[in-house]
Amino acid sequence: MIIATCLILTASISYSQQLITGNILDDSGKQIAFASVIEPETSFGTTTNKKGEFTLNIKKLPTKVTISSLNHIQKTIVVNSTENITVILQNRKKKKSSKE
Repeated sequence: MIIATCLILTASISYSQQLITGNILDDSGKQIAFASVIEPETSFGTTTNKKGEFTLNIKKLPTKVTISSLNHIQKTIVVNSTENITVILQNRKKKKSSKE
């Protein structure tokens, strides 16, 4: 019984994770739905909901998180705490077509 308890405690400490939360906005302040939020070099990732909100289990702090979305420039940030974060992605500029 004692050995089983020790193994369970060791496993939970070895694989302990932390939860980060945040919002993803574009450069005009509009919420970005379905953006990818990934902790590189791990298998941890999620997408934002319709309101641009996300929660992500991470391995440990500090960590890098990469955010990407269609029509926006990808951004990698360093997260140092579990406080709610807001990330602003720049819109990609559309090329103007010229008529000849």
